[in-house]
Amino acid sequence: MINDKRYVLSCIWVGLTIIICVALFNWWQDPAGIFGNNTTYKEMAKANCDGKSLVMSGNFNERLFVKNVISYGANDYDVIVLGSSRAMGIGEEGVPNDLRLRNFAVSGAALEDDIAIWHSYTQNMEKLPKMLIIGVDPWIFNANNGETRWKNAFAVEYANAIRNLGFEYTLDNDYTQFSSLLSIQYTKESLMKMVKKNQTLAVWESQEKTDEERNIKYGDGSIAYSRKFYSEDADELARNYIKDKVYQVEDFYTLAETKTETFSAFIEQMHSKGIQVVFFLPPYHPLVYDYLNEKEKYKCVFEAEKWYRDFAATNGITVIGSYNPASMGLTEKDFLDGMHTKREPVNEYLKMALK
Repeated sequence: MINDKRYVLSCIWVGLTIIICVALFNWWQDPAGIFGNNTTYKEMAKANCDGKSLVMSGNFNERLFVKNVISYGANDYDVIVLGSSRAMGIGEEGVPNDLRLRNFAVSGAALEDDIAIWHSYTQNMEKLPKMLIIGVDPWIFNANNGETRWKNAFAVEYANAIRNLGFEYTLDNDYTQFSSLLSIQYTKESLMKMVKKNQTLAVWESQEKTDEERNIKYGDGSIAYSRKFYSEDADELARNYIKDKVYQVEDFYTLAETKTETFSAFIEQMHSKGIQVVFFLPPYHPLVYDYLNEKEKYKCVFEAEKWYRDFAATNGITVIGSYNPASMGLTEKDFLDGMHTKREPVNEYLKMALK
């Protein structure tokens, strides 16, 4: 009995030791800089604000990078872009030539991201932008979208912003980032960082338009995806995209009233300051669009688009794009996967629409 007890205690001790070692290792390497080791983010943000392009690899913390760009940039841009990865390709070539643009889009952007990033920018800006282009995804109004990454970088900024809009808000402690300490994926990224000494962010030295495996962040904050991504079968990726749960639009039963009210106040505040607000409706791959359109459970995707258009018509806001790629004259060849378009057709479309 005593030996059995010692064996169990030994197993528990070994297990706890392994867990502690993994957590300490991930804290030490911290490839995404989520535990405060963001020296690289500061240096690269400064470089990017100076107009240098960067290559990105590993577990890149986009929100932390944006926060540093706002801290170190001149913040005197004519055009600001907000939204998700579906708006990341919007660059200066997509707006009239005399306008300086900064793209602050982040992957999976929730309404909280847009509001917090905008508030952070306004606290550091030199002048109001002339135009704000906001990629309006359907999941912005989905109370069940599950997006919480904004809490790790912009919790305080969101709290201040939402109160500034006239809403009550209690700032809660959030410890979700600590789950990364025991994440298998984060451990892999930590090992890669240590063994390969692969920088998460680095100044781009190549003369090629895109990098073979890594994405490029240009000096305006927009992204050019890797040549490897461009070479993949977009139709196959689109089919895989709808095999299981569709990104952030599952359990989307209704347009959350709290979110539509918050969004309305957010946009009206900017509009009242004389900023030209533009809604960009990023299209889905034709296969994905048809799939969503055929399923009753995704009806709120299209109700969201109608809401954006109705709100824009009432408030004199320009709407560009559509979730329906055919409405923009886009085909399968213009997509990288189920929900991301290639950079070139989107910028060409925007420039024509903004003339």
